Amino acid sequence: HLLHLYGGSGYEFGYAAGQLLGQEMNSTLQTAYDYFTDQVMQAAKGIIDKYHIPKDLAQMIIDKGLDFVLDWQAAEARPFMAQATFDEMRGMAAATGISEKMILRIHMIGEVTRGACSFYGLFKNITLGGKTLQLRALDWDTGAGLQNHPTVTIYHPTPGSGLGVPFANVGWAGWIGVLTGMSSNRIGISEIGISYPDSTFGKESYVGIPFVFLERKIVQHANDVFDAMDMIKTANRTCDLVLGVADGRHETARMVQYSYSVANVMTPENQMPLAWWHPRIDNAVYLAMDWICPYYQHIMARQLTAMAGRITPELSIQNITAVVRTGSLHVAVMDLTDNMLFVANARGVQDNSGPFDAFARQFLRLNMTEAFNKPPVLTPTPTPTSGSQ
Repeated sequence: HLLHLYGGSGYEFGYAAGQLLGQEMNSTLQTAYDYFTDQVMQAAKGIIDKYHIPKDLAQMIIDKGLDFVLDWQAAEARPFMAQATFDEMRGMAAATGISEKMILRIHMIGEVTRGACSFYGLFKNITLGGKTLQLRALDWDTGAGLQNHPTVTIYHPTPGSGLGVPFANVGWAGWIGVLTGMSSNRIGISEIGISYPDSTFGKESYVGIPFVFLERKIVQHANDVFDAMDMIKTANRTCDLVLGVADGRHETARMVQYSYSVANVMTPENQMPLAWWHPRIDNAVYLAMDWICPYYQHIMARQLTAMAGRITPELSIQNITAVVRTGSLHVAVMDLTDNMLFVANARGVQDNSGPFDAFARQFLRLNMTEAFNKPPVLTPTPTPTSGSQ
């Protein structure tokens, strides 16, 4: 789905989305929540090796249940979240009949499950023509069925509403947090959940802004990569992550080592971890699958180095994500110079053929200049007849 939303309030965005994709939202959110409820409990009990849930949080899930934990996390997060976010959920609930609590819970799940993902930010002479490119390869749980209703949502805030600039959220029906985003200010954002950190990450916390809403704040409100770095450094951060932000107007990219206690901004000259399997590459910041992850990191570095000076979105699709085999749930390659988005999703239930993983499937190309500037379609008011009052 390509969904355009126009409005001057969070409620208007949520209600419009619910009216247009209500059936898909009901299916997506309920299916995903039922799946995660089962899988998270099994992971907490150690029955399956999945998600790498912290021990104290796992015990709370076992003792009190996932609903309790997500409601607790939501209460802790509320002071750090924008009121417009809750208004959007309220509008969605009003239009679809889904409870606000369910919508909020599903958006807290990422703080528990995270995901092993990959990203790069490339600029200047490592790409063909010196373009600024950003990769976001999402390796999250394909068993949840999120890919059954993939959605690129284009938000068009009313000027003066305080809701920022037009931006794109690459996700699924009913998903308003941002895991993969692109701004009309030519900013792209990516995230990697870290399950294998080193001591440089410091401490985590359960009190702060959920990362999916910090990412949304960046694509919705940041003017450039420097604004984005300030937002990250001053945020009440929570869990171990890496964030990637690229800026097509300033022709640069940054990688941020992210936790409650650190926000280390990295450039190609100082990015970490520094190892034979994760070397520094000119005009590139990148990470594959996790922090300490030699196998995937080495393959990503090898492919970037081998194609330096020739990398395009098309070449990246064929020879980076497909070779690294990253992006099981979705893959987005953002050309922040020409303002183009290339995106693929895992096979959904509506498909009965072709590869399963997103990185191996057909990509859709979207002209984001056209998307961000698309005017609303207004329903004309009927002209009264001469006999009408």
